[in-house]
Amino acid sequence: MLKAKTQIAVWISLYVFWLIFSVPYHPTMSIDIIVTAILLVAYVCAVYVNQLVLIPRLLRQMKFGAYFGALIAVMVVITFAAFTSVRAVYLSLWRPEEIGDYWSHFFIDLFGMGVHVALGAVYVAIAHRFTRKPDAT
Repeated sequence: MLKAKTQIAVWISLYVFWLIFSVPYHPTMSIDIIVTAILLVAYVCAVYVNQLVLIPRLLRQMKFGAYFGALIAVMVVITFAAFTSVRAVYLSLWRPEEIGDYWSHFFIDLFGMGVHVALGAVYVAIAHRFTRKPDAT
């Protein structure tokens, strides 16, 4: 596992990136700050569940069907929790009639979850390549 400081720096950088990028997609800055935090926490949870639980217990054991089934289930459940929280923020801080279509926004967030989980796995794999200690021969 990568050092905690590195992980924190990566997640904070990602939060700042998404905060800046998502400003035009939210009606107020306060909604943008809250929603971006909710989604990033959800992405962090999914990435760590994948890296610390699913990959060691299922993928490395070559249980591909179980791995992908569990990964999809985890991503759907976490996306649902985050998406419900995001909608609650919008309902309390904005006009309910402008909240948008439920399923299209859900699948956009689920897609974002998948991208973050995949990029997290790639990042960890690359980082491990460069931080591995050489084998003693």
